[in-house]
Amino acid sequence: MDNPLDFTYGDRLRKVRKALHLSQSAFAELIGESPGNLATWEAGGHPRKMIDTTHAIERSVGVPGLAAWLLGVGPPPDFSPAVTCRSFDATQSLVVPMTEPHPLVGVGAVGSN
Repeated sequence: MDNPLDFTYGDRLRKVRKALHLSQSAFAELIGESPGNLATWEAGGHPRKMIDTTHAIERSVGVPGLAAWLLGVGPPPDFSPAVTCRSFDATQSLVVPMTEPHPLVGVGAVGSN
């Protein structure tokens, strides 16, 4: 099992994007950033205003606790019930129920086995 402490900011951001089944372009649009910025962050760079940007990402995605986890100071966020995005459309809800466990649940989550 991967050690959650080994994940970088970019690793965590990529996990969130992939968990939502979004391309870099779609995720960048969702969080109000350029695809180039997102690619840089996923490759190891950091936002200039890291804390503000990370909280903005949490608000955009709508998952409480996401910012603390992205910053490496909190447990993985509670994605229960697990969510996914079938396609990006800013006029529709991005959150739909799934029957399979979310890939972020269980990695050091409180109450996980």
